[in-house]
Amino acid sequence: MLRLLIFPLVLSACISTTNQANDFDLVCHYFEALEKSPQQISLSHKERNQFIVKKINQNLDPQSDAKIAWEAISRAVSEQRYELFKSGAESVLKNKWECKAMKRLANVTGVFE
Repeated sequence: MLRLLIFPLVLSACISTTNQANDFDLVCHYFEALEKSPQQISLSHKERNQFIVKKINQNLDPQSDAKIAWEAISRAVSEQRYELFKSGAESVLKNKWECKAMKRLANVTGVFE
């Protein structure tokens, strides 16, 4: 329960409005690419996360709101990842945001420690 309270606080503290909002859509595209990848079914949660993080690190600024959000959220309770990321995106974008591929895969993509 404490985790559920901490992650929104961490996320809201990390997110600023200085980066391009487009980054959230780019992360969505990475999830779409992961979903279309034939080997994604055989990948572990951690390997799926490595796929996403590699794309993020290659294409997004280190201070990107979307990058910071996924780094924090990838360690969250798996069932909460998508809603936390979506909430962060909407907070930055000041608009509704969704990503169907991420909604389907976020709970099986991440780090379990």
